[in-house]
Amino acid sequence: MECEKAGTTWEPQMKRLARNVIRERFSDGVIDDMLAPVGLTYHDVVALLAETEGRNRSRLELALETTDIVAATAMWVADAAHDKRLVEKGAVGELIKLVENRAGFRGLTESELAGGRQRFIRYLLLSEFREDLRCEPPAALAMIPHPSLKDQREFCRKVLDHLRTRHMATFQTMADTVETEFGLAEAGIQARNLGSIDTFRFEEKAVLYHCGEVLADGDYSAARSLVTVHSGSFWARLDFSRRQAQWEVCDLLASLGTEVAKVEADLAKLPANATSRDLVKRYVAEGGWHRMDLLHRRLEGRLARMEEEPETEKSLNLLRAKVENAQVVGRDRHLVQRLRRPKAPAGQPLHCELVPKLLDSGLDVRTSVVAAPHSQRLHAPRQNCRQGK
Repeated sequence: MECEKAGTTWEPQMKRLARNVIRERFSDGVIDDMLAPVGLTYHDVVALLAETEGRNRSRLELALETTDIVAATAMWVADAAHDKRLVEKGAVGELIKLVENRAGFRGLTESELAGGRQRFIRYLLLSEFREDLRCEPPAALAMIPHPSLKDQREFCRKVLDHLRTRHMATFQTMADTVETEFGLAEAGIQARNLGSIDTFRFEEKAVLYHCGEVLADGDYSAARSLVTVHSGSFWARLDFSRRQAQWEVCDLLASLGTEVAKVEADLAKLPANATSRDLVKRYVAEGGWHRMDLLHRRLEGRLARMEEEPETEKSLNLLRAKVENAQVVGRDRHLVQRLRRPKAPAGQPLHCELVPKLLDSGLDVRTSVVAAPHSQRLHAPRQNCRQGK
């Protein structure tokens, strides 16, 4: 018990401490080579520091003017103009060691930086794409090497994220080129097997179409999950006025579909002797049937402002039909009650008397009441209702 209460011990990691000291002079790629030997001792590190005492700082840092190895790698990938400066500063060797040790890429040479950059771009993009897939990758990718270690995969993803945020135009060109080169859009990959990152442009388009199919099948929670994950992807944000609008429509369709399902379930369970007053109460209740009308109007308003036709037309037409059907069922139930009971019982207000009371309760009369006949829905302006018109 005394040992347990004493707490945990701190054991310094020699290589980690040595890295922090040596990093003041060298880049991580060079340090990885220095500290690679398994039997490295404290005296070896001291001797190593003594040998490098008179040397300058990392040439790679001087050439690219950054101490961030992720940013340095991304800068070199994005702009071929850095090649000349790297050669002038004698930093090519450090760059080679950096991509070898941190990314696991071994196709870069001092004599062919341009060709090595193109191979490294394929390596980065296809590594992320392959890792994100939920199925076997296309056969065309078998010839492209990929990082074998978790740390290497994380480094590659950080470089791509840096490119997506700081070098957007370059990343767009890179991704489109590799997608076309390997024919990924025509590789027959099912949209449900695509991951959450959308490395390439075709992925966002395929998942959007898949989201429309999921909506048409009535799986609104799954559709909303797709919207949450993919509406923030690089390609959806790149063309905000068009691609983001398509995802907004999907989100509204998922919300509307959820409310329609609730209304349909309530109508199915509604007792045969339910009165018109019961229907109105269900409509105006918190979270009641009015939510369906509200979301329906939001959807139609968003569609009217779109520059392009929605790509989820099938699910859109199905939900429009479901909304209309729910409204018709509610109207017919109301008409049956009106025919059965033409006069209101003592103490119970007529429908026309309910309108001012609903107005006083804060209900917007411009919202159509699903329980009322089509000719009596509350579309009248506030002043007309109060004047009894």
